Amino acid sequence: MKQLSTDDDLLFQNIYNPPTIVMRTAVTPVNDSAPVKFSFDAENVNEQYYAYLHFNEVEKLAENENETRAFNITVNGELLADLEVPIYQSADTRYSTTPLTGARKYIFTLSKTENSTLPPILNGVEVYKVTNFTQSETQQDDVDTITNIKNAYGVARNWQGDPCGPVKYIWEGLNCSTDDDGNNPPRITSLNLSSSGLTGEIASSISNLTMLQYLDLSNNSLEGPLPDFLTQLQSLKVLNVGKNKLTGLVSNELFERSKTGSLSLSVEDNPGLCTPESCKKKKKNVSLIASFSALIVILLISLVVLRFRRQIGGFGKVYFGTLQDQTRVAVKRLSPSSVQGYKEFESEARLLTIVHHRNLVSLIGYCDEGNIKALVYEYMANGNLQQRLLVKNSKILKWNERLNIAVDASHGLDYLHNGCKPPIMHRDLKPSNILLDENMHAKIADFGLSRAFGNDNDSHITTRLAGTFGYIDPE
Repeated sequence: MKQLSTDDDLLFQNIYNPPTIVMRTAVTPVNDSAPVKFSFDAENVNEQYYAYLHFNEVEKLAENENETRAFNITVNGELLADLEVPIYQSADTRYSTTPLTGARKYIFTLSKTENSTLPPILNGVEVYKVTNFTQSETQQDDVDTITNIKNAYGVARNWQGDPCGPVKYIWEGLNCSTDDDGNNPPRITSLNLSSSGLTGEIASSISNLTMLQYLDLSNNSLEGPLPDFLTQLQSLKVLNVGKNKLTGLVSNELFERSKTGSLSLSVEDNPGLCTPESCKKKKKNVSLIASFSALIVILLISLVVLRFRRQIGGFGKVYFGTLQDQTRVAVKRLSPSSVQGYKEFESEARLLTIVHHRNLVSLIGYCDEGNIKALVYEYMANGNLQQRLLVKNSKILKWNERLNIAVDASHGLDYLHNGCKPPIMHRDLKPSNILLDENMHAKIADFGLSRAFGNDNDSHITTRLAGTFGYIDPE
């Protein structure tokens, strides 16, 4: 055999869409009068096969010389297709309309017709083996529902064919029930769309997956309430909607199921979403929270070994401490001579008790008893960004570290601007207020410029300009 080819990428496709790169080449016999032959072996005579042969003329035939190419196709001496005439830059496919069966070996022969001046060619061939599956098809209601979910969210996964079968090719993110006897069709029991870029509200069609036991919609950008229709999923054992933008109240039924242990419920990192218990806590008088926090912090500070760190900013001195469980903390104590003063201390304490995000420094507690004004934070082992950007710092940041720090800080700002209701403006974003933990994850700190309450009667968050000047958000 010898190979023919063309550099022309133009190809008029047919419904079978054979790859263009394949159709640009062809095999033909060295002897113009010889046929093209190929074969394959069957494992047993009862197996069934379908063969698809693809053709495309790769040579411009000379019409003035009456060049023609035409041939017939047989399989084991039986005619498969007659008078195949490949067309230049146009795909053509011949196939077996009935299954090939009853033989151990199948020999394909492409022989030119009497009037053909050129030998046969073959660009590509596909052979499909028929396999009978004992597994039933997925129940149609589940097929319709998961298809609706795919369309509603534009799921970018290779979801084709039957969702649950065959088992080897089950759709990514799904698990299904199986019935060894084949009497009951498979049902979708698990749906994992975590980190899939989902937006909008939670699709109501999910409630139609009545056998669902596991549902993971975490780490997306879903908005709106946690819908009541999820309570209709009586088989549901795990529900994870964490790290979204959901708002409102978790239904009492879902919450009670989580308390009894029949449902594992994860709703963290949804700034506007709360459980019946957490919503009640938010409605309590802030002064009661402050007094309770003060008691906790006094106990915490009494149990730590403090080492004075000579760092005095606009707020006051910063201490490093270790709790009895070896948790490391940073304690900022308000200095009587602080340029920010008690208002900013109160603002930061109150604000950090109601905002929580992985890219905001966590407040463990605070103390507001008499002359003792202190804030207790998680300890950030790698200091602040400003220290890492100094020329004389030997630990120079790599570019990927700088990019990760920028992304972390932007996530924190996005939460403040879009995740909080009403939005919170930091108003003093600068390298010294971006802290780095032991894994070089960035967290925004120093919320003294964001005021949680305008006066004792306020019940909403307001902001005003105060303290040092850093980056002021364009909003």
